[in-house]
Amino acid sequence: MLTLREKIMLALLEKKECSRKELAGFWRVAPSQVSRIIKKMIKDGNVEKNRRYVIGSGRFNDFYSLTAEGIFNAKEFKEKVGNTKIRVKDKGNLMEKRINEINMNILDVVCSVSNNVFDPEKIRKKFVVSENIPKFRYFFGRENEINEIKDFLRSESKILGIKGVAGIGKTTLGAKFASEHGGNVFWYKFDEWTTLHDAVRNLGNFLKKIGKNTLNSYVNSDKELRISEVSIILEKDMNNVLVFFDDCHHAKGEVVLFFKSLLSVLDKKNDVKVIMLGRSIPLFYDRRDVVLKKNVKEMEIYGLDENSGKKLLEHRKIDDGSIDDILKNLKGHPLFLELASGNAKGEIDRYLSEEIFSKLGENEKNAIGLASIFRYPFHFNVFSESGIDYSVVEGLVEKSLLKPDFFVHDLIGNFVYPRLTKEQKTKYHGMAGSYYESNEDWIECVHHLTIANPDRAAEIAAEKGEQLIRNGHIDDFLSMLNKLDGYGQQNELLLIKGDIFDIKGEWDKAMECYNQALKVAEGRKREELIAKCCLKIGNIQEKRSEWDTALENFTRCLDASKKTADFGGMADAHYGIGYVCRKTDQLNKALDNYSKSLEYYKKVDDLSGIGKTYIAMGSTMMYKGEYGNSIKLFHKALDMFESLGNKYETVRVYNNIGAVYGRSRDIDNAIKYYEKQIKLAEGIGYVELLAYGLSNLSLSYGEKGDADRATIYIEKALPMVKKLGDKYVIANTYANLGCILYLKKDWKGSIKSFNESVRIGKEIKSLDSLSMTYLDFAKMYKSKGDNINAKKQFENALKCYEKLGNKEKIKEIKNELLELEKGLRKCQ
Repeated sequence: MLTLREKIMLALLEKKECSRKELAGFWRVAPSQVSRIIKKMIKDGNVEKNRRYVIGSGRFNDFYSLTAEGIFNAKEFKEKVGNTKIRVKDKGNLMEKRINEINMNILDVVCSVSNNVFDPEKIRKKFVVSENIPKFRYFFGRENEINEIKDFLRSESKILGIKGVAGIGKTTLGAKFASEHGGNVFWYKFDEWTTLHDAVRNLGNFLKKIGKNTLNSYVNSDKELRISEVSIILEKDMNNVLVFFDDCHHAKGEVVLFFKSLLSVLDKKNDVKVIMLGRSIPLFYDRRDVVLKKNVKEMEIYGLDENSGKKLLEHRKIDDGSIDDILKNLKGHPLFLELASGNAKGEIDRYLSEEIFSKLGENEKNAIGLASIFRYPFHFNVFSESGIDYSVVEGLVEKSLLKPDFFVHDLIGNFVYPRLTKEQKTKYHGMAGSYYESNEDWIECVHHLTIANPDRAAEIAAEKGEQLIRNGHIDDFLSMLNKLDGYGQQNELLLIKGDIFDIKGEWDKAMECYNQALKVAEGRKREELIAKCCLKIGNIQEKRSEWDTALENFTRCLDASKKTADFGGMADAHYGIGYVCRKTDQLNKALDNYSKSLEYYKKVDDLSGIGKTYIAMGSTMMYKGEYGNSIKLFHKALDMFESLGNKYETVRVYNNIGAVYGRSRDIDNAIKYYEKQIKLAEGIGYVELLAYGLSNLSLSYGEKGDADRATIYIEKALPMVKKLGDKYVIANTYANLGCILYLKKDWKGSIKSFNESVRIGKEIKSLDSLSMTYLDFAKMYKSKGDNINAKKQFENALKCYEKLGNKEKIKEIKNELLELEKGLRKCQ
């Protein structure tokens, strides 16, 4: 159908950049054929070549992309191809259609056409489609809306927001399009309790099915979920997928921030589109995105047109004489057209009451009442255990009062639930609580029991609280905890609330909860709770760099833990004290406390505690310049975490070992461990340590004199670390960039980068960061031949290393200063 040149042009327009091997595999031709065509396309100005180092491969590779002229020509050609007519198989028949009328990616269609015939079913089997796309029994009309969605897929826009009132058919429209789309389809429905963790976990599960496991590994780890890290993973792994987010009006807080970040990810992709459905679309974009950038489109849907409404009512065998009145009164509202059984007059609530619910039997009303209290679809067993027969439920599904998964439409639920008696609500929520308790769905269990049996809800919340927080149930769980004030387990629940506020970064509120819990614990003289409260308060103060008060609370935690012989509490307290000492440059005291912490972690067989203490001790030794001892401790930690299968801590240890080798100038070993770090971090989605590894590896290659590789890594690292926002790492990455630029003799750029590193280092008061930056800054000036500024920076570095007690670096810098003094005297 197309020449190889035309195929390559379309592929590069879609994918933006490809290697020769990727293009050959895509079109199933020999790489040599691609090479011949590419050379001609470069010569005529349509394609350009970029040579880049491929991380993990150990070599450089050529990548090809369209020039500005090539993009213009490719778009023009794509439009021409889209207007080409082919024969399409449809339920055994052949129909003639233009390619752009087919609800599939143009590349996929072109790849699959044989003898001018295209069979959509063959290509659909190759794709992954979410299993939870809503089912619908029939579909009428909406031709204009379907065409508008098709236009969106062909456009440069990235997100389409479809809004409309409740029951107007947004979900059905989306489900219809999704079920017929020829490509990977992800579907996720929001509700008012949805957390970012839950949404991202579902997306990670989906991407795993299409061979991209990074996000799934990341979200199922113990790491705190960060939008910046999720965005970096999606930028790399989310390709060739149509995403549907349903009921987006429920999205709030961090989910809306995720949407904002997602828009910036989509700006860099041509093969990912997002369709958002909701009564309203969250304001994560502004009018410039719609009017100027055109990366967001908006669409509002209304009732069915008269002809489609008639077809729906005729399909339901409604009496012809009633149809016109029904259409006039219900204004084409699809849900009410499905419910209508005769004349429909009055407002919606009145209509529901008089025309629908007044005609239901007692068992049917009980079934809808029971279903209305559920937030999610559930199993039929809930009905059967309450004595409701399957035929009753089936009849309600047939009447569209229940969905096929027994869930109630929002509009119906909002009508039914407020009309339940207090006794009914208590009974139904109690049944739901028991159902979810038996299924170990603790968040739903607590939700329902908060209404039916608050004391039992408090018990479960106290017992399962940490697990629920780990699973990302933050705002929803907090709302439930607030309703449990005054019931049992108050001390435990206050600590859990404090932990939630800590995660949200609301440290004042967290401290308020911890202090309340401490006051109760003191009144009851419960030393084990006093220890726990003081530890949590100390951790918050530590994050605020309030070292004196943090030390007081860690010390009090230690004293309380000693009274109850709680070795785990004593271990945590010594670890906290050690951390404070390390941050306040009392390195010997830090090591003393870490040693005691290690002793107690061993007594309680806390392997993770042992491993993290080895890391802390190794880092302290590294700051002191005792590199041999540091490496031994890091290897002990490495053995510990590898035996536990903890890949996240393993990555962290690789980074630390690489850093020690780097500081001791064993560059080959530093590179070895940084490359291990990058490979594992990329595989498990640990974006933070991936960025650190890239930054450190750039410096290592710079020290070997390989400026090209160093530049490749630093250019990848800097945007990532800026996005992550860790100022310590940003400072070090700017210092690394300064080193690479002075290797290239770009003195101006190097000075600018070192000054930025120093500025950030001073801002965060990090002697460790400043000491390394000043030392490399000095070496840059020395290399430039500016001995006066070199001396100044060596002296700055010396002051830092003297405070840190790093004897090896002190000796190195004093030798450098002696050498400079000799040079300066000769000049005089």
